Amino acid sequence: MPRLEVRDLHVSYGKVRALQGVTLTVEERQIVSIVGANGAGKSTVLKAIMGLVPVASGEMRFGDRRLDRMSPPGIVGAGVAICPEGRRLFPEMTVQENLMIGAYQRDSRRAALVLGEVYGYFPILTERKRQLAGSLSGGQQQMVAIGRALMSGPQLLLLDEPSLGLAPLVVRDIASIVQRIHARGVSVILVEQNARMALRLSDRAYVMETGRVTLSGTGQELLNNTQVQRFYLGL
Repeated sequence: MPRLEVRDLHVSYGKVRALQGVTLTVEERQIVSIVGANGAGKSTVLKAIMGLVPVASGEMRFGDRRLDRMSPPGIVGAGVAICPEGRRLFPEMTVQENLMIGAYQRDSRRAALVLGEVYGYFPILTERKRQLAGSLSGGQQQMVAIGRALMSGPQLLLLDEPSLGLAPLVVRDIASIVQRIHARGVSVILVEQNARMALRLSDRAYVMETGRVTLSGTGQELLNNTQVQRFYLGL
């Protein structure tokens, strides 16, 4: 059984159809990427999975649970977490305070254990844990945002544009972090404008255009696809 199965998902913003029949699956221990132009509906897929936008029709299952019938806190409790586009940190709170927000459903002992794991992923944050989040570099802020999502102990992590606005060296760091998280048994959905990076990391990938999935395959298959090369890889 797939870890996540999305079937015929439709989402509208007023009269605008944002998603039109999106179907995708994420198997256990997979990295799955969603690539496409701005406005294709990539981020809306993640918001729908998290219950952050109303679903007009379709079905989303995570294991034996229907996510489309659950509230966002219930979805987090079921083992799904999101690191949103733009990081959405609280700049006047410290690094550790921002991280602990992600553990709001956990008891203090378990939260402390997971906090240690997150600092293991991001040693630089250990040094900066009492620093205000707003004073960090863009790359460090992204680490805090990913760490906050990991504090809930997800089985499936949704990453929305984690490399956006970051320098190339930092982008490589983010790619390495995604691989390390995956190696610990967490499934990942990666939405990325940096299609080359996303496809190289992915077991499976989907291309979206105007709210629809138009291509799918392994990451390597899409890297080799002439249409993807022309429109998304600049070749």
